[in-house]
Parts: sequence; structure tokens; C-alpha cells
Amino acid sequence: MASKFMLAFGIAVVNLMLFSIGSEMPNPYSGGKEGSFLLKDTNSVQLQDISGNVLTLDDVKRQHQGKVIFIEYWASWCAPCRELMPASEAVRADVKDLEVAYVYLSLDSDHDKWIKASREERISDYSLNYRVTNGRTSEFLKKYNINFIPQAMVLGKSGMVLNTKLVPGAKTLVPYLTSLSRN
Repeated sequence: MASKFMLAFGIAVVNLMLFSIGSEMPNPYSGGKEGSFLLKDTNSVQLQDISGNVLTLDDVKRQHQGKVIFIEYWASWCAPCRELMPASEAVRADVKDLEVAYVYLSLDSDHDKWIKASREERISDYSLNYRVTNGRTSEFLKKYNINFIPQAMVLGKSGMVLNTKLVPGAKTLVPYLTSLSRN
């Protein structure tokens, strides 16, 4: 299990290095001040929940206004994503009492495969589990280079993107999210 996690982590780190070269990244510890990006185009991310209800990332942001929003991007076909799910679940449990909304966004194009994988990963009953229905055309996903997974993003309490290249399930997430939620 540890070697699978290390392989998944290694893949994510390599992807992070490849896709971050030459891009200006915000300071994740800026507390939503300097180095942060305004959250724009969240209406361009169209979502669907397990029951088939349609909403946007902007709707999710409004529902959790004043909270830190941690978004984990994953898909049923992404083996590293699936291998990180137990660690991700542990992070989610550790921050459940904080002002943090932990959101799963699947990039699956096939609704049935997403449902099946959500059940297998025990997140089908989790209310903040959604499928992105326009992953290839969303301006927001393009702007923030959500072009590889596993990947995660943090939106600050003010609705600003603080960090876009986090590894889901990383041990450093709990102190990071704790700090953000208390500021």
C-alpha cells in the first residue's frame, strides 16, 4: 500500500513540476491577500450530483460562503486518484470540524462509471461529491490549468483561489487547511 501511495505521489509531483514551469503561482500561506487570484468564471464549471441535480461551482461557492473550500479533482479511470482516496478520506475526517468544505469534483465523462467509482470509494453518499459535465470547455478549468489529476485546489474564505497545484491526501494538507480556516 505504501509503495502504491509513493508511486501515485511521485506521479503527481512530476506532473506538478511539468505543468508549473513558467507559471506564476500564488503563495498558499498568503491568507487570501497578496499573491491570490480572484475567483472568476466559476459559473463556467457545470456540475451534477449523484441524484442528477445540476448546479455550478459558483453555486457550491455560495453554499459555503465564508468557508475554505478544498476541491479534489479525480476520475474513475485515474488509478493514482483512486489510490489516494483513503488518504484523502483521512484528511477530510481531520478537517470536518473546521470551517472547510471538502469537495470532490470528478472529471469523468461517463456518468455511470463515476457513480460506480463513487460507490467503490465510499463517497457516493457524501453531499459534496460532483461530476464536472463540461470539463473540456470550462473557462475556469482552462484558466487554472486543471489538465492533470490527481490535483487539488483551495479557495479561501473570501472566494479567492489560493493554491491550484496541491496533491490530494498529502500529510501537509491538514495543518495548511487548519491554518486557513482559523485566519
